[in-house]
Amino acid sequence: MGTVTNFSKDHIICVLCDCNQEVLVLNYDEKTKTLDLAMYESYAAYKNNSSWFQKIRYIWKILTDRHPYTDQIVINHQQIKDISKFLCELITK
Repeated sequence: MGTVTNFSKDHIICVLCDCNQEVLVLNYDEKTKTLDLAMYESYAAYKNNSSWFQKIRYIWKILTDRHPYTDQIVINHQQIKDISKFLCELITK
């Protein structure tokens, strides 16, 4: 089950994918009133993707599409509520 870590002081929320492979980070900048979204691969995902087949597949994707493979993130119902609450708090400021 994925978890949500909220750094409310800094307006940052981190959401761990239910598969434990990716982390979604939402970072709100108070000065510019913008929200940065970033998705990172967890160490476990990196460690599992280190086979030669995965490396060649990744390189092939870059050579043929000119950009690395993009992935997805699975967010459960509770995480959706937590993200919604975080975003609503930003809007009401």
